[in-house]
Amino acid sequence: MFVDKIMLKVLADAIIIAIPAVIVAIFETRIQPFHLGFFCNDPSIMFPYKKNETIPGTEMEYYGTLAAMLLIVIVEIILLKCDASYDKNSRTLKLLGWEIPPFIQNLYKFNASLLLLETVNRCISDGIKLTVGKLRPHFIDHCKPVLLDGTTCADPQNFMKYILDYKCSNEDATTSSLREIRMSFPSGHANYSFVTAWFCVFYLECRLKHKGSKVLKQCVQLVLITTAIYISLTRITDFKHSYSDVATGVIGGSLLAYVICFHVSDFFKKESNTSCDEEV
Repeated sequence: MFVDKIMLKVLADAIIIAIPAVIVAIFETRIQPFHLGFFCNDPSIMFPYKKNETIPGTEMEYYGTLAAMLLIVIVEIILLKCDASYDKNSRTLKLLGWEIPPFIQNLYKFNASLLLLETVNRCISDGIKLTVGKLRPHFIDHCKPVLLDGTTCADPQNFMKYILDYKCSNEDATTSSLREIRMSFPSGHANYSFVTAWFCVFYLECRLKHKGSKVLKQCVQLVLITTAIYISLTRITDFKHSYSDVATGVIGGSLLAYVICFHVSDFFKKESNTSCDEEV
């Protein structure tokens, strides 16, 4: 009865998740950051360049998303084995004659919401980065800018001058790294870590309602937020971002997680068996 509707829903979800992912790909390959000028004596862009990051971005996103999905699987398995009312409010759905178990339905809902949240977050974050074009704290050291007249920031006449036309003379810099030094605001690491951490916190709060799981749940939630804070702080100690970049990333990621979890994803509504509104 619901075969066509289910297939259309899955297809629609896939398209909705794919749209921001495609936009991110276009951002990465086709769009250059806004060309912002600078002052040579600006202390905020005179920090040393550190080639190795404490938390590399690609690994963070890959393992972070994998860990969040694994958390969802573990929690759903625990509930399936220990909660007698696990499937009491689930609707019977069939796909190609196969009845979809509530366990699979829940895995799909939560993981799809996670992927939607992370792709939308990345799309918004990259869009802001490209629009603002803020220079990173290690800009001077990594770019080694040379003005059109051949002078550099070491020449006294350039100290108080706003420089807009320049080229980077650092032969060790790559095209990618020179693009990245103009994408400081906001912090993508802070954005991603908090949007993922808050999703997992909200998920645990909604799913683990038994009093016996309260202490363990709160410990896991604390670890998640602490990890996000640590990741965010490394962006300052690595001289990749300023305090304002990180703070904006934290606030933006937290707000987006709240909006997606409580106002977009249907599993947080009261009528669902996955409600957040029921008392522990």
